[in-house]
Amino acid sequence: MLSLLINAKPRKTTLVFPNSQKLWTFFAMAEVSEFRIESSKHAFTGKLQRNDIELAKQRLGASEL
Repeated sequence: MLSLLINAKPRKTTLVFPNSQKLWTFFAMAEVSEFRIESSKHAFTGKLQRNDIELAKQRLGASEL
């Protein structure tokens, strides 16, 4: 039960995408809060759910820093 609560809590992370199109696709799809976008670096930093992080990595080719 504790692991479900930990996984449900958003955590701050930085994702770097291969291009700006994938960055903006992710932004439109994810539930984001307290975020920052660096378009020139194709980077997104914010509080995200684990499933949004996995979506970005698996379907959009993002790398997690």
